[in-house]
Order: sequence, then structure tokens, then C-alpha cells
Amino acid sequence: MTPEKRFVGPLVIRSEQLTVLGEASVSSFENRMLRQTATAYPDQYSEMGESGCRNLIRRVIKKARTHGIDTEGGVAVLLELVILFGEKFERSPERNWANEMLLDPDVPGLLKIRLIRERIMSSTQGRPVVPYSAS
Repeated sequence: MTPEKRFVGPLVIRSEQLTVLGEASVSSFENRMLRQTATAYPDQYSEMGESGCRNLIRRVIKKARTHGIDTEGGVAVLLELVILFGEKFERSPERNWANEMLLDPDVPGLLKIRLIRERIMSSTQGRPVVPYSAS
């Protein structure tokens, strides 16, 4: 008889648990996000370098915690949005709405990031908005 596989939901990491899990777990998550960024966004990764990318990941983790985004998946999506649209979504036409959504204490963290991603990707058709350069 084979063991039954069940989905138990997203992994939720709370600040208190991060302390207990220790820096090894955080480092492991950072390393996974570093590899993911290098693979999915090679130009941005190359521009930032490993150190710059790791620092960005750490800022995104901190930002996520501040706004109640406490799952690895939620943090990963926030990182993707930050890479594509800026740390304050400054390159997104939905920047004001996105930042207001992050500040809304009544919306759960994972829902916030899903709504932000859906709205930004819909309005940009998934393309990053970059400033015009005449060069």
C-alpha cells in the first residue's frame, strides 16, 4: 500500500518561526530565489550581480513581512514584481493602487500579492514598463 499524497496548503513562515528555523533556512530560501532570478531574469541578475541580487532579495523579504506576506510563494511573486516594476512599483501603471493594497491591513498577505500581480500583469500584458531612452 502506497502512502496517500495530500496537499496541506502553502508553507507559511512567520517571523517567530524564522527565528526558530535559523539563518540556514533563510539562507536556503535566498539561494533558491537567487538561482530563480538568475534563470528567469538573466539581464537584471547580470546588472545587479550576485551581491546586489541577494541584497534585493533580503529587502523584498523584509518588505513582504512588513505587509503580511508570509509564504515563500508570496515572497517569490513579490520579488518577481519588484524585479519587473521596481521596489515601489514605480515602473507600473498601477503603482499607486499596488502600494495602497500593500498598506491595507484588512487584506491577507497572500491575497494582496495575488491581486497586485493579477492587476499589474493585466494592465501591462505581463511586460515590464521601462523608461524611454533616446540613445
